[in-house]
Amino acid sequence: REILILELLDSEGSMSMTELWGFFRGIAKSTISNDIKRLRTRKKLVNKQLGEHDERVHMVELTEQGIAKVKEIRHQKIKIYAPLIRVLEEHPEDLSHIQNVVKLSIKGVEAELAKN
Repeated sequence: REILILELLDSEGSMSMTELWGFFRGIAKSTISNDIKRLRTRKKLVNKQLGEHDERVHMVELTEQGIAKVKEIRHQKIKIYAPLIRVLEEHPEDLSHIQNVVKLSIKGVEAELAKN
């Protein structure tokens, strides 16, 4: 979840806690709050501030260290997935099999989330 939070903040910019929770259906708000606390206090990757127009709102944003961490994560993903991309370029017919597995996996996850 922490990596997803960092990537969300990188792509969406500063977000309220409520906006962040909206991306994590089925996960308790306290769990996301704990993730943010850990990213802020232990890892120094995010800042949390009161909203500019409404002090009841807590806004979360990446620190400079957080921005650097997201770049590092992206670089690692590129290294990890490069061999897969090369294989798919050589055998594009296999892509449809992977797409079917992903679709089935998403349906399974959604079914599990619907139970909660």
